Amino acid sequence: MSTAWLLMGWLVGGARAGCETPISADEMAQNIAVSEAAYVQMNEDEFKSSVAAVRQWVPCISTPMSAAQVVGYYRLEALHAFLSRDKDAAQAAIRGVLAVSPTYSLPESIAPDGHPLQVLFDEVVMEPPGQTRSLSAPRTGAVWVDGVASPTERPANRPYLLQYAPEEDGAVIYTGVLNPDDPLPKFSKVRTEKNLVTPLWITAGAAAVVAGGALWAGVRSEAEFNDPATAQDDLDALRRRTNALGAVSAGAGIVAAGSGAAAVIMTRW
Repeated sequence: MSTAWLLMGWLVGGARAGCETPISADEMAQNIAVSEAAYVQMNEDEFKSSVAAVRQWVPCISTPMSAAQVVGYYRLEALHAFLSRDKDAAQAAIRGVLAVSPTYSLPESIAPDGHPLQVLFDEVVMEPPGQTRSLSAPRTGAVWVDGVASPTERPANRPYLLQYAPEEDGAVIYTGVLNPDDPLPKFSKVRTEKNLVTPLWITAGAAAVVAGGALWAGVRSEAEFNDPATAQDDLDALRRRTNALGAVSAGAGIVAAGSGAAAVIMTRW
């Protein structure tokens, strides 16, 4: 983890832990706008307290953030770092802004021409594109990185905003800012196990049918074996068939019982 992010104090991770009420991305954007208004009005105390509140709300976001909203978040972090005289952290946040919106320019209300923040911004603009790492999609659900849906890459030189929803069109249950070296959350571990429940029930049902059929055929074979009218030459073949059907019935019964028990346990999980 780079020193810049340690100094910056960005919120890392978070899956709605401690969130009493989830908020939408639009509500988050409104909170960011309030914070920026405090910056423009040069109310430093109000600005810093509102930024702290925004960071606490990050894991509470329950809808996907758009690219524009992610830019707003990174811009806010850049303003906070600049005000805290943390050049490295401010540059890192600006890199996030430009990665999401390469043609972005700072509003004059925030950084007029010649302003130190604008000078810093221009320096970052001249940097080469940041490196990336591959990102594998989860087995289920949807992922967003910096407002981009179904990404195949993630930043390798700066923090990034990651979101996850268990269902393609469902609510976001995870929003967090991760550093490049942070491990990715194991989103679908439990869901993958639960996805096995239906196949297990199908296996249990099919095995039960096989066991029942083999048992019925075995009973008929045994009755034919014990029938006095059965020819002596047929007894050995009937004995072998009866034993084989009994083995099939027992084996299928074990499979059915095991699959059914596993399905019950995983359903409860």
